[in-house]
This record gives sequence, structure tokens and C-alpha cells, in this order.
Amino acid sequence: METLASLKEVREFFGIDLKDFRAEWTVLDEESKREIREGIGNGSFTY
Repeated sequence: METLASLKEVREFFGIDLKDFRAEWTVLDEESKREIREGIGNGSFTY
């Protein structure tokens, strides 16, 4: 089972404010978003 981090967890991991996070997150494709959430969620930090 894959463990996905929440968007809040992703934002906190990178240590950026909500405005900057939204700007960066919206330009990513769905596959990249899933890989980032999975890497943070499962602790491998690979994406």
C-alpha cells in the first residue's frame, strides 16, 4: 500500500509558505505530485 503525504505535510517538509507552495505545486504534472507525496509519505524521500 502506498502512503501519500498530505499537501500540508509536503508544504511543511519543504518549509515554504502557503502562497509560494501553491504557486509551485500548480505547475507540476500529476505524476510529479504523486511521486513527491509518495516519497515524503513513505519516508524514502525519492521522487
